[in-house]
Amino acid sequence: MSFELKKEELSALKCTCTVCTEQSIDLELNLPDYCSDIKRILKCSVSPNVVTLSRSGERASAEGEIVVRLVYVNNEEKTDCFEHKIELSKSAELKDVTQDAVVVCNADTEYVNCRAASQRRCSVNGNISVTFKAYSCESKHVISQIESSGAQTLREKTDCVNTVACGEKCFDLSETASIEQKMQPIGKIIRSDALARLDTVKAVSGKLLIKGDLHTQVLYCGDSADGEVQCLHHSMPISQIIEIPDITEDTECSVRLYVRSLSLQPRADSSGSNRLLEIAAKVCAFVEGYDIKTIELIDDCYSTRCKMKAEFGQVSFLKKLHTFDSRETFRKTVELSGQNAKTVLDARCVKTVPDVTSDGKKLELHLNLIVGLLFIDEENRIQYTEKTVEYTGRTAAASECKKIVCTPYVSVEEIEGIARTDSKIDLRVVFSSNFNVFSSEEKRICTGVSEDEEQQKEENAALIVCYCKKGEKLWNIAKRYSTTLEAVREENDLHGDETEDERMLMIPCV
Repeated sequence: MSFELKKEELSALKCTCTVCTEQSIDLELNLPDYCSDIKRILKCSVSPNVVTLSRSGERASAEGEIVVRLVYVNNEEKTDCFEHKIELSKSAELKDVTQDAVVVCNADTEYVNCRAASQRRCSVNGNISVTFKAYSCESKHVISQIESSGAQTLREKTDCVNTVACGEKCFDLSETASIEQKMQPIGKIIRSDALARLDTVKAVSGKLLIKGDLHTQVLYCGDSADGEVQCLHHSMPISQIIEIPDITEDTECSVRLYVRSLSLQPRADSSGSNRLLEIAAKVCAFVEGYDIKTIELIDDCYSTRCKMKAEFGQVSFLKKLHTFDSRETFRKTVELSGQNAKTVLDARCVKTVPDVTSDGKKLELHLNLIVGLLFIDEENRIQYTEKTVEYTGRTAAASECKKIVCTPYVSVEEIEGIARTDSKIDLRVVFSSNFNVFSSEEKRICTGVSEDEEQQKEENAALIVCYCKKGEKLWNIAKRYSTTLEAVREENDLHGDETEDERMLMIPCV
């Protein structure tokens, strides 16, 4: 006897390849004539910008630049800075990666050390990591039904995440920002940050429409005698159409925006002052489209017509638990370790490390932030320090979970620092989160069936008397005597799945 199997397709987004490369930094920087002498180094930052990402066969290449920015105090106790750029060029072999896989690249600064060798020279050592990842949708088929006369199946319905598409689109944004008249013209840039924020997502047939904004924050020394530290905020709209095959109006889409490179160039206006700033950024949108699919998985099976040989195996799938999609504010106080701050000039997030944990019933979002603080102390000297700030928030999960799967995506939008008189600074941190949390499930299911030709089905009488125990599964009884569950229930006027007490059952044969 042959069995006709009906199967369901499940697809999940998988990272099929990860290659980490490194580029070391070993520089001896001599200050140009237009820079003042170094008295104290406040901060040396290294920012990698990936401008182009290309792929040829199994080889992926990333090209761009690394911006080294030295911020220091000169002999007049004023802030000065110097910028130096070097080439970024890394490649990786992506073995066994399909051509339709989505390849992404991320560059991070692992560490940087800076030491002043003299008032005109400093040495910078550091390391940049460039990580290439390939994503693709991997499909598998599971048996949901055995369509054959005499086949009996014990099935369980379950909801699972089925990925239908993934893709990435990178696009360029550029605009010229004007400096307000109440602010000083741009002298030298101390730091720059750009944050891509998502506002709305709309899926149509084969396309995804996204809207948001790119917020750029630039801290600079004013082009004046006092060189006052100024902060420029500028936003430009994001409106993009992303071609994603297989996406429909009913597809749930997870979109992650990130800035891969940022370039700034001060320009003079008609008055000859640097009151214009050309901003150019490359923003990438990584998209995963999925639906929640209800499928039936076969826990057990047998046949009333023959001896059936069934094979079983483990299948893993994801269930959606929760979506973090909020904008929150928390407050913390940091200790300056003996220093007193009179005024906080700048507070920024240097690094964000998010994590999600579960105790089985509730989810916890943990944030570990490194906050950089530029401030003026009681002796009117400019100082810089970095402090670690932690935050934990709890939320109820949709159901109990044992193993969670997620890629936390948290953006720190704003940090405000207020100096106190007791060597402390009060921080107000505004952050947004936008990511999904899934539960990883594993289940034993039927993976194949065939007739056991070595064993013949025994001929039973028309009716068999069976003595059962309390709590015995009716499915097991029906399987033991090669009859149907419905027949056992009907003959004995039973309605549940188990026997309620010890009793005699009449087993009809089919």
